[in-house]
Amino acid sequence: MATYSIPEEFTSELELVDKPDTRSTKDILAELNQYKPVTSEKNIWAFWHAGLDAMPSWCQRNVADWVRICGPSWTVRVLDVVPDSPNHALKFASQDLLPDTFVKGTMDGPYVGPHSMDFLRGALLFGHGGVAIDVGCVLLRSMDRVCWDLIMDPKSPIEVADIDFSEAADWPWDFKIGPQHVLEYVSQVMCWRRLAMLEDAGDGFNGSKYWQENILGIDARHENWAAEDAVGFGSGARLYELFNLRVDSDPETADYKEAYNLVWLLLRSASWQKVTHGKGLTHAAALGTLWDENDGKDSAPGTFGELLRWGSVHLIQKREAVSTKPTAKSALILQEGLYGPSEAGAQ
Repeated sequence: MATYSIPEEFTSELELVDKPDTRSTKDILAELNQYKPVTSEKNIWAFWHAGLDAMPSWCQRNVADWVRICGPSWTVRVLDVVPDSPNHALKFASQDLLPDTFVKGTMDGPYVGPHSMDFLRGALLFGHGGVAIDVGCVLLRSMDRVCWDLIMDPKSPIEVADIDFSEAADWPWDFKIGPQHVLEYVSQVMCWRRLAMLEDAGDGFNGSKYWQENILGIDARHENWAAEDAVGFGSGARLYELFNLRVDSDPETADYKEAYNLVWLLLRSASWQKVTHGKGLTHAAALGTLWDENDGKDSAPGTFGELLRWGSVHLIQKREAVSTKPTAKSALILQEGLYGPSEAGAQ
């Protein structure tokens, strides 16, 4: 990988990492393929049904970079459901916290992979603590500085960090499926939002109060989807072109300026870039699918994609905190049980 430098215009926002992790991706992945017992709460959990070695190469590079960026105090694991795997999900997640369809391997449908991680997320974080992240995320900021330092601060009321999708209804994705199908795909988000609406679940827990006082609402559009915010939703093909543009091309062209501004925006002011496969949800091709089909094009030598990879590992953002959204009280409050309406009804 080439070595790059920080443009003068961004030196007030970025600085070089003192001692970056120089191990090869191959060496890091080999280490991740070994079983590691849970010894702390600083765990980064991900899932790929067929195992780490079966992931697309760009996702493997994502995961290796998590290790480099977050450092040795964090343990990264990519869980799977491969028989006898050292990282089999059931070696870490309690079966009591998982539905039978996951435990018995009987779940079917087009979204088995993402829905498996949706089930695992709660079980893993409840049982062990840490962070759950999609393998499609290009991490740009250490988890300590995203949210963990704040969560661990005894003076802070924050106990959970959440990607706040409250404004997602206004995002112009070019869905080719209906709203019901979309909501089924993100059913875990719907469950989470409902918890934030509950004031009396029958056990003394006030979900609405907890949401308002104890959860950090990370701004999804700016911290998670900054590329779409800058270039456009449903712009997978355009993002593919921009990341594949050479950094030594004509700097006066519109393409160069757009790629330059995009990559340095991400490096300066995003926590990660979620790269989605789309899973047949939209008309436009998703960036993740294009990278699957064109191996190595996420970070080809001399391109803005390589610059993004290099910067994610070698640069530190000087900003102190991430962009957040107020965890405001929901307009709809439910006075009902945890799993459904009670006699109290809803208001």
